[in-house]
Amino acid sequence: VLDNQKRVTGLENSTSSTSTFKVAHPDGSVHTYSPGILVTDDLIPMNWMLVNIKDNMGNEIQFRYNESKNITGVLGENEFILTSVLYSDNTIGFKYSTSRLNQLSGFLSGEAISFTSKLDSVEVSNQNKVLRTYYVTYKPEVDSVFNFVADIKMCAGTSSTCYEKTSFDWNRAS
Repeated sequence: VLDNQKRVTGLENSTSSTSTFKVAHPDGSVHTYSPGILVTDDLIPMNWMLVNIKDNMGNEIQFRYNESKNITGVLGENEFILTSVLYSDNTIGFKYSTSRLNQLSGFLSGEAISFTSKLDSVEVSNQNKVLRTYYVTYKPEVDSVFNFVADIKMCAGTSSTCYEKTSFDWNRAS
């Protein structure tokens, strides 16, 4: 029991590479998590990704990820990115590129990790028809570990009929 209101149930051994657990919330919803980054020697999960939310009426939201394990040019090493969210007949798709200016790398429990992806666009679809596409542009920040969003432009479907972009201004602390 977590904080006297949430119940955590492990579906397998927590040190297994296929370990999954569920968190039951007071509102009746259940969140399911599956392993993310695995330590290669023992295949022990280092993190868990939210893969499913089911409410008390049985409505479901699914979260899908793409993971890179030593695949050059696709994603960073051991990098996980959210690729889609599915609910009812709706899909929110996330499109990335590996053109991140300030790529990060390091180690987690002896495993190399790197972050090379940046979000380029988000597509909102219903029954496989794209309703809206949001395009993200970033400020060129080479001296920061963050990618600052410059603007977001929303377009109808995949067409060039777009609203005026929404711009962001950042006040960076020194």
